[in-house]
Amino acid sequence: MDTTIFHGEVSGIDEITAPLLLPEGIVSEMINLHLDRSGESGFPTRRGNWSNHSTTPFSVIDGVTSFVSDSDTQYYAIFSEGKIAVSEDGKGEWQTIAEGLEISAITGSLSLGMGSTLLHSGHDSVVISGEGVAAVTPLSIPQPEIAGGSPICAVHHDTGGEIGAGWYNYVLVYESETGDRSNPSQPFTAYKAAESGSTGFSGSTNRVEITNIPVPSDPRVKKKRLYRTKGVITSTLSPSPFIYYEVAVLSPGRTTFTDKTADADLSVRRFALFTSSPKGKCWCTAQGRLFSGSVKVPAVNFFAPPFSNDGVSTKIFRGTGFASGGSLGNASAYKYRLVYIDENGTTSAMIETPQIDTPGDNFELLAKIKLDYLPYLPSDEKLRITEKRLYRTKRNGSVFYRHPVELSFSLLSYEDTVADTALLSETFPASVEPRGYPASLVFSETGRHFTFPPENIISLPGGDEEEIMSIHEENDGVLILTQKAVYKLFTQGDPLTWRLITLIEGVGQTLENGVLRVPYGVIFYSGGAVYRFQKGELQNIGEGVAKTLSLVQRFWSPARFSVLRWCGFPVKLINNSRLLLIFDEKNGAWYKFTHPGLAGVASSGGTDERLLTYAGGNILKYSHQGEGPDVIGELDSDIEVKLITREYAAAGFIWQRLRKLRLYLKTLSGGVTVKLRTTAGEIVFSHTFTEAKEVLRINPIESADGMKAICRTVSIEITGTGLKTLQGIKLEKRSLRN
Repeated sequence: MDTTIFHGEVSGIDEITAPLLLPEGIVSEMINLHLDRSGESGFPTRRGNWSNHSTTPFSVIDGVTSFVSDSDTQYYAIFSEGKIAVSEDGKGEWQTIAEGLEISAITGSLSLGMGSTLLHSGHDSVVISGEGVAAVTPLSIPQPEIAGGSPICAVHHDTGGEIGAGWYNYVLVYESETGDRSNPSQPFTAYKAAESGSTGFSGSTNRVEITNIPVPSDPRVKKKRLYRTKGVITSTLSPSPFIYYEVAVLSPGRTTFTDKTADADLSVRRFALFTSSPKGKCWCTAQGRLFSGSVKVPAVNFFAPPFSNDGVSTKIFRGTGFASGGSLGNASAYKYRLVYIDENGTTSAMIETPQIDTPGDNFELLAKIKLDYLPYLPSDEKLRITEKRLYRTKRNGSVFYRHPVELSFSLLSYEDTVADTALLSETFPASVEPRGYPASLVFSETGRHFTFPPENIISLPGGDEEEIMSIHEENDGVLILTQKAVYKLFTQGDPLTWRLITLIEGVGQTLENGVLRVPYGVIFYSGGAVYRFQKGELQNIGEGVAKTLSLVQRFWSPARFSVLRWCGFPVKLINNSRLLLIFDEKNGAWYKFTHPGLAGVASSGGTDERLLTYAGGNILKYSHQGEGPDVIGELDSDIEVKLITREYAAAGFIWQRLRKLRLYLKTLSGGVTVKLRTTAGEIVFSHTFTEAKEVLRINPIESADGMKAICRTVSIEITGTGLKTLQGIKLEKRSLRN
């Protein structure tokens, strides 16, 4: 009895099920082939090719992304060893716009609206805004620098104003057009002459002349707000030196202001509010806010002593050296620093004296120093501040050592007689690295993506061991993926009413970059499987390629190629080979493309969307219809396809005799090898093609292959560089009696 097997359209790969049990239309392997139709099945067609698109100034690329500028111009951005460079469409000149970022394989971009784009590498980020790439800024508006090379100057006058008695501190805040604001500057103050017995103001006609007000370099800043405390007095009912009321709104370029304002006239509705500058590993926007997960937040003591500068170094935190009365070195130079320590043990910003010279002979240790204009603190501030801590250099030194003295809050001057040998071994703390909160999420104010109040932080219930891998906007909230769970934070209304719920336990994003945001939800890798989370439902969509997925060692950045509705996941397997795994949304099929020497992928977006990748210092583009080899740098390599059908058996699993094989192909220049894989061995046919055309190849099975042609099962393997589209396979055979 003669029968024929016809294998035509394909609907997908199943590399797990036994080949004999596969249904019609399913193949057991398919490499460098995709399906040419958008329905449930199609003809296997050779993938397109990669070719050079842009040569960058770097020899190593960690990531590539694209964004649209304020002028609707398409830009490419590359990340290389902590640097970011951008180019218009990848064809213009590459311009390095940022350096010193964390080197990481986790890179990307996020549109913030109004022409602003966030570019991030690891926990570091910058913001691009303005015409083209004219403005490159940190995420948060930088804090005003009032004590730098050209320090702010504040001078007290007894007359000409309506400021009452007490001590007064000021802070300056930068603000953007959208209302985003910087963290307040370090406080600054003006003192009355200490010779009067107190450095606080007296009377009710005081005024303060402020000059050298800093001019912001951040182009987002459109105004400066000046804030002031109410008069701090020695009474237990004293106003706080850390609550600042608005006293003036200044233009960005204004550098002078005269404060005459009485406490009663200060704005009681506008306060200076503290902000944080978080560093995040993953980002998204939702409900008009910017969110970041797996964050690093600087440990900041917002309660700092006030900086003082009167322009003549008189009424400032300073000291005077005396030849005798102590145990300091004579004919020597000293400096002091003063900080506040909060209840968490965090050190505030410091104030520092000018150099203080002691008189006498340099071989003597008899000197003392009198410090004046120490800042006053009410005793009630012990709820916030635990210590006024003093540091001092040793004789002619530059390292600051902790002083053993315990300064009282009300102390305005101090005579230092302590020898260098009596200073503590603790030195002034260097800048502290931000503390990591891997299981926490921070969020900005509504409509103000660059303003993060310090209280805007939410932590997952599992603690720091449950690191946030990625976050994504989802309808009325934020989807949060950890390695072992999926959460949702509902973000409507006031943050006090937000709810965090656990959607899924036991399944999460287990590898970095193993997640892709798509219009209908997210697709993510979890422990050898790929899941699609859509409208609250979780579906395993990677069952057909589960064997390959079980070998995945790492992911590079994935991308969605919307033109073809492909979701591309570049992976490295445990044998060090690389594949671009593609999930085809049109038919639910998976494709496996070889990815030699290539890494992450990105979509260029725009009307002329391209799929991009990179190798060495080159950006490459994918040509879907390309029929040539992969051209990567100066190397090119032919693309070889591979397809293995399911196994075929005669009814009743009886013996069968293979007779003839017909191939229906669209070809390219190159060779095609076909193997009939039977239980007795392989029967091989080879063909060479010199042009692109449709062909039919008939392969009779010769008598020499007779023993191999008698079998119970047979599968068909096709490999080579000359195959464009496999339109059909027809195998004639005859059933035999046992």
